[in-house]
Amino acid sequence: MDAVKNYKMMELAKKQMLDTCDAWGVPHKMAKDIRIASRHNLDGLKDYFDTETSQGFKVYGAFYDYVDDLMGAISSYRNSRSLRETYNPMGKHKVLTKDQARSTLGEFFPRSNTDVHIATSSKEVGTEQNNPKSSWNKSTDIIVSISWYRAVFQRGLAIINSSKGKRFVLSAKPIDVKYCQEEGMTVYRVTAVAFKNGLGTSEIGYLCTYGDTSQHNPAVATADGKDAIPHSYSDTVTKAYKLLRQRAVRNMTKMFNT
Repeated sequence: MDAVKNYKMMELAKKQMLDTCDAWGVPHKMAKDIRIASRHNLDGLKDYFDTETSQGFKVYGAFYDYVDDLMGAISSYRNSRSLRETYNPMGKHKVLTKDQARSTLGEFFPRSNTDVHIATSSKEVGTEQNNPKSSWNKSTDIIVSISWYRAVFQRGLAIINSSKGKRFVLSAKPIDVKYCQEEGMTVYRVTAVAFKNGLGTSEIGYLCTYGDTSQHNPAVATADGKDAIPHSYSDTVTKAYKLLRQRAVRNMTKMFNT
């Protein structure tokens, strides 16, 4: 798509966003607040919706997500233009990380409400639950480092499989494990998010893969988890190593039996 078509598309997105605000009587300036703040901290915006009821909060959430998605697309477009003209690597990584993390969470965990935030230090990386006892307005703040796009997504490690379901990876640090390396495995110390009943909880584990993953050859490529390269995840390196070896043997057996 050429630059003119991109510009027209973004102008249309901006018009639709403003028209939606007008339809609900929400001031245009609140669109910026939606982009930078969690839905649970926008008391001013809640005044325009009946958030005391389940249905009212769902409408509020739908409005928030719609405007946030459009603002995200517009912001990404504007930043991409600016980044082509100005050397701003930190700004680029921040935009790429937040937009891609939101997209990945939406694709693989569509039933969980999440808000992505950029950590100011590595110690802040993790999760924070909001209204965990509620049946209709609970959500999870996902806090990732500014380098998540490069260090996790481009390595193809944003989503991994575990014996208890898919995990969203917050960080992945390669570590040297001699007996794994001797068998062609790559090992990572991982901080991941497990989702249950609509809420996310962070955990520490170890990931073993055969060969190298990448953005174009990820560990898990589709939401059903079937299109994945061989990998295993557990709470210890030894368990992950043994599990991956077992899977490799099973795959080899199937190959010889077909």
